[in-house]
Amino acid sequence: MATYTTRNGRTMVRIRRDGVTKTKTFGTRAEAEAWAKRFEVGLDITNERDFFNKVAPEAFDDDGRYVPVNMRELLEKYLREETPKKRSAAQETQLMKQVLTFDWVNLETRRVRRQTFNEFRDSRLKQVKASSVRRMFDVIRSAMNHANKEWEWNVPVDAVKVKMPKTDVKVSVARIPQSVIDKLIEAAGKANNDYLADLIALAAETGLRRGEFPKLRWSDVDLDNGFISVRETKTGYDRDVVLTEAAKAVLRLRKRDTEYVFPVTEEAISQSWKRTRRRAGVIGVRFHDLRHEAISRFFELGLTAPEVQHQSGHQTMSQLDRYSHGSRDRIAAKLRGEQS
Repeated sequence: MATYTTRNGRTMVRIRRDGVTKTKTFGTRAEAEAWAKRFEVGLDITNERDFFNKVAPEAFDDDGRYVPVNMRELLEKYLREETPKKRSAAQETQLMKQVLTFDWVNLETRRVRRQTFNEFRDSRLKQVKASSVRRMFDVIRSAMNHANKEWEWNVPVDAVKVKMPKTDVKVSVARIPQSVIDKLIEAAGKANNDYLADLIALAAETGLRRGEFPKLRWSDVDLDNGFISVRETKTGYDRDVVLTEAAKAVLRLRKRDTEYVFPVTEEAISQSWKRTRRRAGVIGVRFHDLRHEAISRFFELGLTAPEVQHQSGHQTMSQLDRYSHGSRDRIAAKLRGEQS
C-alpha cells in the first residue's frame, strides 16, 4: 500500500512490497501514483529514467487499471514470470523471444488495433507456414488474456482476435529407411558421448519426444513387464509406453550409475544430433522424424489407432491421420499373398 505526502507542491510516495521499501518524490500526485502502481504490480523499475520523464495520468484507465506502455512491457513480464511455470517453457521462451523481435511490440498500447495483428499475420504468412503463425498467435493471446484477467491490466484483448489461417494441408509423414537410421547410429557411436546412439535407436522404437528423454528415470523403467512410464509430457498427461524387444535390449545395456537414464539436457541432445547428422552425411532428417517413424512402424505392426495413440501420447485421434499406416512394399507383398 502506498502512502503520499505533499509538501511545497511536490508529492513524495513511499511504498513497501515483498519486504522492499521504495520512496520517490514527483512534481505531481499523478506521477507518484503511476510510479507506485508499477511497483505494486511487480514491474521492473530499476531502469527508471525514461519512465519518470514520460509517465502521465494516462498510465491508468478510468477504472484505475494499469495500461502498459507498449506490448513489449506486457510480453516481457509474461515471459519472465509466467512462461517458466509451464511444461513447455523452453519452446514458449523461444517463440516469445521471436515475437519480441518484431516492431509492432513497441507500439504504444493505446495504438494497438486489430489491423495491427492483421498486418502481422499476413506478413508472417509470407515467411512461415500457417501452423507456425497459429502457434505464435496462441502465445500472444495467452499473454494478453493473462494480463487482462490476472494482473487486471487494460490491454486490447479483442484486437488479437483476428481470423487465423487454415492449418497446413496434412501430408503423409516421410519414412526413414532403416539403413539411414543405422548410419546415424554408427555416426553417433563415434561422438564424444555415450548416449546419442542409444537415443536414436530408442526414439525409432518408442516414439518418445526429444524433450521426454532427459526426464526419464530408471525408476520409470520396468523391463520385467516391458514398459516405461513417461512423465512430464508435452500434453501434461503421463503415459506408459510398451517396449519392443529392440528397445528393451538397448536399455539393458545402459549403465545405471545415475538417477536418470539419460543425464543430459534437451539442448545437448539437439546439438549432438546436428553434429552426428553432418558426420553421417544425412540431410533433412530431424530428430523428431524418428518419432514419426516409430509411430508409422506401430501401425505396420498391426496396432489399432487407439493403441498407437496410447503409445504416442497424441491427444486426439485425428492427429494420427498423417502417419503412414503401412509401407508400399509391405502392402504390395500382402496383396501378392506373400505375407499374412
